[in-house]
This record gives sequence, structure tokens and C-alpha cells, in this order.
Amino acid sequence: MRSNYSLEYDREKLFNSTRLQEYDREGQNYFLGYLIRKNYNFQIKDNKIVFVDIFTKKMINSIINQYNNEMQRNNINTKLGAIKDIEVMGTEEYKEILEKKLKELEEKPKSKYRER
Repeated sequence: MRSNYSLEYDREKLFNSTRLQEYDREGQNYFLGYLIRKNYNFQIKDNKIVFVDIFTKKMINSIINQYNNEMQRNNINTKLGAIKDIEVMGTEEYKEILEKKLKELEEKPKSKYRER
């Protein structure tokens, strides 16, 4: 990304930032979702999403750091929630609940396929 050009996302080429191009397609799509959820100002131009207020490498790096920090906090909070549930129910009961949920999720696509 050249300096003083807005951050752009193209469906095929993904982000125009060399730093963001270090991430795979899935990582860049997650980051795109983050920018949109956080209400960064964007416009659609020539089939590209243009973040008009993000136009320097320093800004991009700062937002990436915020994103990484938030994702780490979310992961830790998820783990803390699981630990709290385990403390309340006990490990065996919690394991059974997770196994039941996993089995239900694995069977959902199969049952939808059979319905067609």
C-alpha cells in the first residue's frame, strides 16, 4: 500500500496493504469483518470496499494491534467461561454436554442433506 492511499479491500485481491497480505484469505476476511463491526468509515468504489479514514501504515498497524488484542481477550474470556462451567458442573458432566452438542452439530448437515 502506498502511503496516503486509503486501505482497500477487493474480493479477489483482498487488502492492498502489504502487512495485511501476510495473512491468508480467511484472516483477511476476519479482519474485514472486524473493521465493519467497529464501524470504520467505508465506501464502495469500483467493487472495492474503501476505508477512507485508514490511509497510513501506522494506522493499519495500530488497528491490527487492537484487533489482535481483542481476539486474545475474547479467547481468554471463552476459556474462563468454560472453566466456570466446569467448576459448577464438574468435569464429567461438562464433558458429556460438550460431546452431546458436538454430536448434534455433526448430525445437522447430514440430516439437511437427507431432506433434499
